[in-house]
Amino acid sequence: MSWMYSIELPQGALIKRQMQLTMDAVTFNGKSIPVAAIDVVKSQVTRQFVNGIPTATTYKVQLEGQGGLRQTMKWSFASLQKQETKDKCEQAYRTMIDLIRDQAGPRIVANQLAKPLPTKFGPYEITPEGVGVSGLLSAKQAPWVAITGATMNQGVYSVTFVDEQGRGKAFGAMSLWDANAIFLPEVMTGYRNWFLQPR
Repeated sequence: MSWMYSIELPQGALIKRQMQLTMDAVTFNGKSIPVAAIDVVKSQVTRQFVNGIPTATTYKVQLEGQGGLRQTMKWSFASLQKQETKDKCEQAYRTMIDLIRDQAGPRIVANQLAKPLPTKFGPYEITPEGVGVSGLLSAKQAPWVAITGATMNQGVYSVTFVDEQGRGKAFGAMSLWDANAIFLPEVMTGYRNWFLQPR
């Protein structure tokens, strides 16, 4: 028997949306996208507050695929809804991201690593020498030997490295709404392993 995850999710107080996940497809509100076709993943969790009090949480995931396929999914809960509803919404988000990471992730990461250099991945400029990010106030570069990976802080990924004094630091900011940001750790590890392997 093949694996299937099916759940009804709230979109506001009255509207419900049905999500079904299998190893082969992501279906939301009756519209499906094959997992094998997914090239781009964008995700966003927005928590709203009024006077420091949480009022609502919204989950949004956009999948894009070959041939112009696009699937946008959105669900939310208000702070007054039952804890069971809140847990369901979070579990659905985690289950979907885990499925995509496991089933489409290796292909998406391999496609990024196969691009001719120099190339970009979100705000990062990838070269054989290292990783850079440019901006008015945030220009930074680090060689591959100093790169240690990527970490998330407050919903944003940054590339981590060790500076000349041996201190761990991070630079750049890649929002989860940036294309394939969920794969930044795997992409950085793949590039780093490639460039640091003995020749």
